[in-house]
Amino acid sequence: MRLFTLYIDNEVRGPHTEIEIQELINLGTVAADTPCMPEGATEWLPASQFFTFAAKIKLSKRLETSEEEIALEANRLNPDDRRKLMMYGLADAATVDQVNQTQATTILAQHENNLKQIIKRNKIIVGTLFALTLLSTVLFGLFTDIGGALVGKVVGQFIKDDPKLTDSTRRFSNETKRFEELRTESQNAVFAKPTGGQSIQPTLNARLKIPATTGYTVTGKIDLKPLNEMLKRWGIKPDSEIKVYLLPSEAPAEVSQKITDQADVLETILAPVADVAMLEKIKSDLISSFPHETTITESAALQNELKYLKLNEIRANIERVEYAAREAARVAQENESKGGPLAENAKILRSWGNNLRAYTGKLRDLENRCLIWYNANNRKKVWSEFNSGPGSEIAAWVLSTEAKLIPVNETGEFSIPECANLDKNSAATSLLVSTRINGDSVFLAWGSKFLASQEIQSIQIPRDVFLAREQYKVTTHTFTGNRPLVVRYRVGERELSIRRLSPKWYFLNVAREKDSDSLVVLVSAELQEKYPVGSVVPYSVLLDLELFPRPTESITPSPFTVAE
Repeated sequence: MRLFTLYIDNEVRGPHTEIEIQELINLGTVAADTPCMPEGATEWLPASQFFTFAAKIKLSKRLETSEEEIALEANRLNPDDRRKLMMYGLADAATVDQVNQTQATTILAQHENNLKQIIKRNKIIVGTLFALTLLSTVLFGLFTDIGGALVGKVVGQFIKDDPKLTDSTRRFSNETKRFEELRTESQNAVFAKPTGGQSIQPTLNARLKIPATTGYTVTGKIDLKPLNEMLKRWGIKPDSEIKVYLLPSEAPAEVSQKITDQADVLETILAPVADVAMLEKIKSDLISSFPHETTITESAALQNELKYLKLNEIRANIERVEYAAREAARVAQENESKGGPLAENAKILRSWGNNLRAYTGKLRDLENRCLIWYNANNRKKVWSEFNSGPGSEIAAWVLSTEAKLIPVNETGEFSIPECANLDKNSAATSLLVSTRINGDSVFLAWGSKFLASQEIQSIQIPRDVFLAREQYKVTTHTFTGNRPLVVRYRVGERELSIRRLSPKWYFLNVAREKDSDSLVVLVSAELQEKYPVGSVVPYSVLLDLELFPRPTESITPSPFTVAE
């Protein structure tokens, strides 16, 4: 049979059986709108939801009652008191009808008075324990298992989900439960790693500046077979020594011309003896190849003199042309900065002077051929004289420029570890090959006719090689976090709080010597301690770190807020 609890006259009554409640309905104690709650339910509903109520009938006249009925009614036990005697355990079904109304009233009054005293005493105990618990939370901290659990244990011991509780007590129970939930959430809150980090490698790559003269590894091979074959025809033993010089910059025009002249002299003294017809042809070609410039008066006069060139007067013509070349260069230098027509004319003069120097080489070649024609022993003399003059100047210039000497192995192969990107064309102005002929040095440009092998290859050096050399030093140590966070919640008349520190994050500021700003990287506490201020962080270590625009910390997770 179902049991029901009633709420009558601001008092909770029950539980009652359906039969007992029907009797109360018949007596008028329970009305259709009386709050009623079936056993196991959590909310009050009108009694009409569970029982049938008949329409009220008004009697038109008073019924007569006999004296026996009046006496019997006086001794009949009130159903409500009857239920209370059985509910409190003061009587059972066999003895309850033996108690009259007067006795029941006296017994119940005394028992309920005792119950009120017990309830009052329990309230005092609960209030005292709760106050002590709040004090404990302040002393131990609600963020610990000790403080937070105290509230839950006290309330769990004395607060039940009982419909007899007042609204304030029920509210206190709910607030305490919610505070326990917040405590659990705060304990389980996860602090994520600071956001905004990215790989540091793109930034390191962008900051790396590789000089144009060091970005490649250049390999090549030298073969002096053409030169050695010509030396053998004249019984000259080739020198086994081969040197390669890497020039720091392109040779000036004067030096380049001397290198060209040296090659021409070498070709002249090693060439077969020419006959008269060959010499006349060379002379004719030389006269017709004069670099005439129509805008320069001196050019026409000099060309006219060379038309009557005589083989026994070649030396005088060489000196005449060399003088004209020097004068053209001098005047050009004086007028280049003056602007206007003078500056334009200076460009023409400089170009003409350079052409005259090249033409002088051809005149010298013809002179040497003539000397050799008359006396084969002059070959060695011509070579020695050149090397004691222009040749020695070439050697002195190579040494003065601090040209880099590149090792060459027995097969003529060489490798330049860090160099500019070279091909056949650029190598002609960057590399000089040197050997010796009868003790005299000869310098040959890359691409010379005396070199058989002119293979050269440039391979770009990986950027990681240069990145590994970068010296990123620690400038400062910084850290974030370690800030107090709090969860606040009101329980009853008091505001309780749960506190926790945000996690600590460590950063290094690193920079190179000439950098105007530094890079901010996230590290572990151990790594920050390992690299003090001023130490260099290796590239291999930097690659594993995240770059941040500035030191930052974790986002504060729910339910925490920053403590003020």
